[in-house]
Amino acid sequence: MRPIETKWEIFLQGFYYIFIALEAYNAGHELGYEEFWETLNKGWYSEYIYPYDDLYSLAISEARKTLLAQEPKIIYLSAKDYDRLKEIIENEPEASPGLIELMNRKTPFDT
Repeated sequence: MRPIETKWEIFLQGFYYIFIALEAYNAGHELGYEEFWETLNKGWYSEYIYPYDDLYSLAISEARKTLLAQEPKIIYLSAKDYDRLKEIIENEPEASPGLIELMNRKTPFDT
């Protein structure tokens, strides 16, 4: 399998995993739903597991242990910026009429 090179290929690969998840879900009890959940979590696995550990190895590598042990980054804000951020969160802007209309449309799955 050749490496993925473009954002378009990454985008299409995401749909590939969605279709696999749907097939696994529809198979249901035949597969025990394990494949369904694993496929849904494929992005997380690709980001945090596969770069550091072998897909078929149960051991956790030292690189992954180091990554998981890191403290989260801390962001420092001035009092002025903090107050502005708090104001934006507390005073959520109104939704635009176009967004309201879009959210009120019937979905293709509605009959």
